[in-house]
Amino acid sequence: MLAPPQWEEPFGLTFIEAMACGTPVITLDRGSAKEVVVDKVTGIIAKSVQEIIKRFPEIDKINRLNCRKLVEKNFSSITMTNNYEKLFKGYIKNKSEKKYV
Repeated sequence: MLAPPQWEEPFGLTFIEAMACGTPVITLDRGSAKEVVVDKVTGIIAKSVQEIIKRFPEIDKINRLNCRKLVEKNFSSITMTNNYEKLFKGYIKNKSEKKYV
């Protein structure tokens, strides 16, 4: 999937959807790209369009199964739910520990 965003993508759901299907992602180093795509493992993260063009042949070296495995490990509904639950519990704990005058 060629997806060079022109903005600071906050999450990259389309990256995850592509990798879930075994499709490597070619993107610019913006927003959440490095949080979702692993350079040279599940796709290509480039600093410019010129770098995307230069590195494009690397896509043949990306193992499509690695794309799927990364999504299963980090972005499954169970993993995401567990991570949200931890985040919310931490927020509630911190909020309840604060004293208001």
